[in-house]
Amino acid sequence: SVFPLVPCCTQTGSAPPDTSLACLVTGYLPSPVNIKWNSGKVTQGVKDFPEVTMSDGLHTRSSLLILPDRSRQGDTYQCDVTHPGTAKTVSKTFPRELCGSTRPPEVHLLAPTCEDSSTESQLELVCLLLSFKPGKADMKWLVNGKESSPPTPAFSSAMGTDGFYMGQSRMNVTKQSWEKGDVYTCQVTHPAVGTELSMHNTSKCLACLRSSVDPTIYLTKPSYEDVIKNSGHVACLVLGYDLAASRIAWKVDGQVSSVAKTEPLKMNSNGTTSLVSSHPVSLAQWGQGTKFTCKVTTPCSGELTQDITMSNTGIRKKEPSVTVSQAYHEDISGNRVSLTLICEASGFYPEEISISWLKNNSPELKSSYNNGPVSGSAIFSAYSILKVEQSQGDGNYTCVVHHPAMQEPKSVVEKVSLAPHCLVEDHGVYVEGGEEESDGLWTPVVFIALFLLSLLYSAGVTLAK
Repeated sequence: SVFPLVPCCTQTGSAPPDTSLACLVTGYLPSPVNIKWNSGKVTQGVKDFPEVTMSDGLHTRSSLLILPDRSRQGDTYQCDVTHPGTAKTVSKTFPRELCGSTRPPEVHLLAPTCEDSSTESQLELVCLLLSFKPGKADMKWLVNGKESSPPTPAFSSAMGTDGFYMGQSRMNVTKQSWEKGDVYTCQVTHPAVGTELSMHNTSKCLACLRSSVDPTIYLTKPSYEDVIKNSGHVACLVLGYDLAASRIAWKVDGQVSSVAKTEPLKMNSNGTTSLVSSHPVSLAQWGQGTKFTCKVTTPCSGELTQDITMSNTGIRKKEPSVTVSQAYHEDISGNRVSLTLICEASGFYPEEISISWLKNNSPELKSSYNNGPVSGSAIFSAYSILKVEQSQGDGNYTCVVHHPAMQEPKSVVEKVSLAPHCLVEDHGVYVEGGEEESDGLWTPVVFIALFLLSLLYSAGVTLAK
């Protein structure tokens, strides 16, 4: 049996000025045993006592190591006992501090502020050790699990009024490294826990709550009208708290595409940030049901993807029926001042549709007409309203309808006239001089014609007589 012996502490809890360590070996047989300090590396101050045979026939031996001052604080000593008779070696380690309790450090890893620090190119991490004893600790910095380069900054410690120690190590990191989510580790070892490693990690993703929240991805299709005009784009909107280091990439039917355009990062008034990327969509891609994938890569959330398919190629399509109706608007004198044309598309499927207008075969501005919402479920309907002012003059107005069920668009032409009235005053009845008359005027016109014919007939009979 091997017993490491240390001196008794004083009433103040401190060791005597001259520290002695003893190694007592008892109960062995046969003789002898060899005693060494720190595997023979320590020889100064060593005093070996002769072997003693006890009454039971077993042997006892001891060795004394005298340390003249307290310079050993923080050093490790052990006695190594080798018994040739059994070919065994037993080692015993002495505590680094002989008196008082030991306590492992409380480790706190302090990260930079989570607020935007765009003006700073260097950020600082602090590994703070509190309330530990003895006062020597080993500390290393790791970056993504590997020892930092340059080497770990110096660790400094000091004893407080309570007899326990505190220490710290500071490390500068680049803003680029911090923003991309590199993980920093403060690795601590202390005699109170032997060789056990204490690992404490931090990164922007761990330290800043907002950065750990996954962003939200919104994908929107282009309008069918934009697609047929070769200006359609599928848009990917990414909304999150910290997207400065995020990237957007696209795939088209599983193949990487680089034709998308991503706008600069936008700061929103509610504290969020947003990224928008758009990818062009051709009419052929729309008709083939092409799948577009928006892939968002962030330091904290990794890769997030969202898919959208342009159209369902497996459905049964139905083309719309198209009609155009008109309604005149008159002033208080009964003069036409404007005309409203209503183009209605009904009975179609799927719901994608485009309605536009031409005047004398030239496109009307989109701001000059209003397209209503598409309504329905199994089949759909939609409408478009165009208002024609008198100042715009007469002409042929064409409602043009595009739908996936049709190879060519459907067109319905409506001839419009807003010419001034030509009045025939007879008992308050008038006839318009335009090319198209209102249905409500046919009755008085027929009455006048029959009246004139009867007069001519009476005159002819009189002459014949």
